[in-house]
Amino acid sequence: NILCGEFALNMISSINASAAILGVSGINAEVGLTSSSPQDIAINKAMLSRTRGKKIVVADYSKIGRVFNFSFSSLKGITHLVTDSRADKNELEKMKAANIEVITVNPDENVDLRFKIQNMNYKKRGARVFRTLRFLFIASSLA
Repeated sequence: NILCGEFALNMISSINASAAILGVSGINAEVGLTSSSPQDIAINKAMLSRTRGKKIVVADYSKIGRVFNFSFSSLKGITHLVTDSRADKNELEKMKAANIEVITVNPDENVDLRFKIQNMNYKKRGARVFRTLRFLFIASSLA
């Protein structure tokens, strides 16, 4: 279960976070952070506003340069982007020019995160789950 709606906003309003790790539907150098879900934008805006430290976005290559219907932050609202090495290099350069620390991960690299994946059949769920966990592992080490 995930937190959403007014309940989630009330909970977030009492948080004083030193770091936040967010997922996005799209991240674009000109438009910023976007979502395909209107429910996500209020939660993400609230979390960014309650975070004093690092604001880390985790997005695989398919989300880099993409723009969805709902914007919730410019690039000035984040400090780091964790993505994979297949991401559009020109778009990443624009993000670096906007003072975003860009960290790329090689999705084909043989990294054993099984110790972080208790009770999950990662072979059955596929490589995308494994890549996402690798991104989150790296992002959590930043926070």
